[in-house]
Amino acid sequence: MRVLKVLLGLGVASAAGAGATASPRDAANAPVRSRTQSVPTSRDGAARRNATATRRLALWPPQPAGHFVLLGTQRTGTTWIMSEFARRSPCVVHASELFIQYDWSRPARQACLALLYRTEPKKALGGAPARRQCSPRFRQFLDRTAAFAEKHGHRTVAGFKWMQSVEKDWPWLKRLWKEKGVRVVTLRRRNHVRTVLSRVTNRKTGDAHPTEAKAAAIGRKKIKLETTHGALYKHLRTVSRSYNELGHFHDKVKAAGIPAALVAYEDLVGPGGDAALASLRDFVLGPGLAGDERCAPSIPVAPERVHRIHGGSLRDEISNYDEVVSKLAGTPYAKSLDEAAADEAAAGLAALVAQNVTVSN
Repeated sequence: MRVLKVLLGLGVASAAGAGATASPRDAANAPVRSRTQSVPTSRDGAARRNATATRRLALWPPQPAGHFVLLGTQRTGTTWIMSEFARRSPCVVHASELFIQYDWSRPARQACLALLYRTEPKKALGGAPARRQCSPRFRQFLDRTAAFAEKHGHRTVAGFKWMQSVEKDWPWLKRLWKEKGVRVVTLRRRNHVRTVLSRVTNRKTGDAHPTEAKAAAIGRKKIKLETTHGALYKHLRTVSRSYNELGHFHDKVKAAGIPAALVAYEDLVGPGGDAALASLRDFVLGPGLAGDERCAPSIPVAPERVHRIHGGSLRDEISNYDEVVSKLAGTPYAKSLDEAAADEAAAGLAALVAQNVTVSN
């Protein structure tokens, strides 16, 4: 019995010891390492997150060699230009407008562009929460750009359209574009009356980019331009203001040291248009790819995918042409109706435009 009591006592003591808390004296005598074991700091956590993001970044498909943005306003030919880039180089992957038809906040635009440009691992690879801030259209472009770059390696450039809403993001965009070497193309039209004609036609037909057959059918129908109560003049002033704002924004981009090109639509479709388009394509590709034979257009060049609706004279396309001439007489917009003089001026500038397309590198 005495032996049993001793054993039971040892068991109780052992159990008590297992659940007991060390005394202050025991803690003082404990190895120093147990007392001074490092506690993770916020800096350590940030370093681990960056390391994880960097490892994830290494697992991504190759990113494009460069990026570009096409700036413009309604009915200036931006969709046609984008299609021409793809027709004239197999190294270009592009999208239409990305920052439309979605409830975009500024943080969301910043996060999604960080995903596209991969500026900083911790921002560009924020995981699902970062992607969820992007619209479905933007996510599709992210995936398509990654797949395109994976297929062609670094021999690719990616670009999209951004209308004039871009100006409100300039304070942070200028740093981002300069850091990533984004090439910025700004497109305008010299003939404001043709811009108005295109906008009115689009509003009446509801078809911004018709098929070739439908474009020809629409083009055969004359369009009436509203002239009562100064409507035409107001419309032209709106167009003029938009083009002036685009020009001012191009000046800011150029002054910031960002590669920039200011282009007139008429120079791309008129005499010398092919040479001007080739020059603009080389600008978008950048010095590293412009001379790469693998980025040259296929022979023959693929057929057009976007078709012009109006290519004839304004007299043949505006049903109340004489009335328009009368209303615009003596205004700055009357010169848009003198197309013979405009064509002659365009022909004289064609060679110069083909050389540099008003590019600033």
